Amino acid sequence: MKLFKMRKGVNAGVVFALALAILAFGIMGIILTVGQAILGGIRDTQTANTPAIYATDNATAGLTNVQIQLPLLGTILVFGAVIALLLAVFWFRGKGTGV
Repeated sequence: MKLFKMRKGVNAGVVFALALAILAFGIMGIILTVGQAILGGIRDTQTANTPAIYATDNATAGLTNVQIQLPLLGTILVFGAVIALLLAVFWFRGKGTGV
């Protein structure tokens, strides 16, 4: 039993993997946004100059660094999707031609 049937032109498995990658990218953005909102609420309840506030500040800085890199990650995802689709199309076209 095959998990994915071959569609004309593009492997369905490649399309499914790309859809999952795009979904994961969107979920990552939501998690980062919600995480920063939660950390902001936690920081407001802490007293100044305590280890807890330093930990919260460091966690917020880490989330901010990841959010700054999201456009780069998105660009890498798009280029990976284009390359994967091109490889899938050329692989399918090459079948049966003796290449």
